[in-house]
Amino acid sequence: RGIEVSDLDPLSRFSPGRPVTNAEFFYRQWFEGDENSLLGTVFEAIVSSHATNRISCYSCKSRGCLRWNGGSASSWTDMSCVHCGSDYEIKSKHNAEKINLGFKRNSFRGGSYPYYSRNRRERV
Repeated sequence: RGIEVSDLDPLSRFSPGRPVTNAEFFYRQWFEGDENSLLGTVFEAIVSSHATNRISCYSCKSRGCLRWNGGSASSWTDMSCVHCGSDYEIKSKHNAEKINLGFKRNSFRGGSYPYYSRNRRERV
């Protein structure tokens, strides 16, 4: 069928509404969102808590130096080492098959890599 010109007009595609408050946004994200996405977020928080309290930095072997960044502003860096500056990204998948496919296809999503690179350059 192709794309019609009317489909490209944002005024006909979207209806204006009231802005969403932060409370509404987070309620929808945590209680009305995709279950797998929510479970991944909870898993990331659990792993981060364990790592920041009990795990040494893989690069410099220091203990008690990992800090959780988390959130959308920290793509590709869920945790960082305050001693050596190493960054860590936590990934969770529904099953081992999805993990293996991710490695084979090199297709793990982690947000905006250019954004991460820019932040990394500015931090150095």
